[in-house]
Amino acid sequence: MPAIQLTRFVPHFEKMLYDNALLIEALTHAWQRTGNRLFEERIAETIDWLKAEMVTADGAFAASLDADSEGEEGRFYVWHRSEVESILGDDAGFFCEAYDITADGNWARVSIPNRSRRPGPHAPEYEARLRACRLRLLAERGRRVRPGLDDKILADWNGLAIAAIARAAAVFAKPEWLDLARNAYAFIRSDMSRDDRLGHAWRAGRLVYPGLSSDHAAMARAAIALFETTTEPDYLTDARTWISALEAHHRAASGGYYLAADDADDILVRMLSPADDAVPNPNAVAADCLVRLWLLTGDDSYRDAADSILAAFSGTIASNPTSTLGLVNVLDFLLDPVTVVIVGALEQRAELRAACHSLSLWSAVLFETESTADLPVDHPAHGKQSTDGNAAAFVCRAGTCSLPIADPADLVAMFPNLARQPR
Repeated sequence: MPAIQLTRFVPHFEKMLYDNALLIEALTHAWQRTGNRLFEERIAETIDWLKAEMVTADGAFAASLDADSEGEEGRFYVWHRSEVESILGDDAGFFCEAYDITADGNWARVSIPNRSRRPGPHAPEYEARLRACRLRLLAERGRRVRPGLDDKILADWNGLAIAAIARAAAVFAKPEWLDLARNAYAFIRSDMSRDDRLGHAWRAGRLVYPGLSSDHAAMARAAIALFETTTEPDYLTDARTWISALEAHHRAASGGYYLAADDADDILVRMLSPADDAVPNPNAVAADCLVRLWLLTGDDSYRDAADSILAAFSGTIASNPTSTLGLVNVLDFLLDPVTVVIVGALEQRAELRAACHSLSLWSAVLFETESTADLPVDHPAHGKQSTDGNAAAFVCRAGTCSLPIADPADLVAMFPNLARQPR
């Protein structure tokens, strides 16, 4: 088949941190809705790859891995059939058929392994045999000249990765993934912040400061994800601090946040845009954080700030919704937000927590606490407690909460449209 017919299979050989972060998040939600094991496997493989290839000595994630090596795009990743045959021997024909590796190649006279012809997943023994073949090829590939690593640490891209990995760690009960997210977060908080504000980029001890709205929004989102996962209050405090920095240094009079801070001295124009790019727009990320902070704290000023962002960009959202889908998602969230409050001792909350993580609660927050007495009196969950002293969940929406729910199955039944579909 001529190479031009297979251009749609050519991957983005450069490995970007933000791409992998967004994939992990999307696949986690997909697994929650479907229970498809393929999604779970790809999440695990992606996080393992990040740990092996992208974690710097400081514990945070590097920005990207180059596309080129030895002067050729993709050289590190493509194969000649003769190479596969010499490495796999009797398994070569089986592997090449599964991964479309031919003598003439499927791109520029080499082969990009892909399973578009036989996507699967297939029987466990078939997949296990392919996995064993991949490991042998991976070991051989490790002897090639590696692509260059862009090892600068970007606060915004790390924030996206931390949030995605933390949520996946909670869903799949993987404490080692949570450690990965916490370590990256700890470095950025300690080494990339000054006076309750973040820098943008760090490398070899040099910090680019002050940071962008994207840095503060993404790291606030990471802090909220870690708070929901660990219940440690310092993360919630950090999220509020970085949202305050956005308000103080990035807020536009018309609403929304400028990309650059008001004291940045190396720019000609301060951009103010609601449009998503390769990553969600920082105004959308910030608005999502504001809704979550409102639900977690009961502080109406956060909801008002989210409203002001949506109002400021309402004309663009209406005229060009496809470029502002981040804000469209926040609007959907704000119109019908849900808080699941689990009250009780830590050791009693595990089954109710697991029930929540089995659901694709995209427009919801999970809030665990031993007591709701410290919540503001106007928070719908204020004063809620179980009737028998055991842990209980309360599903709160539209200003009111359900009766206490002690059975995890009853909690799942509250969200019939968000539970995993039978396969």
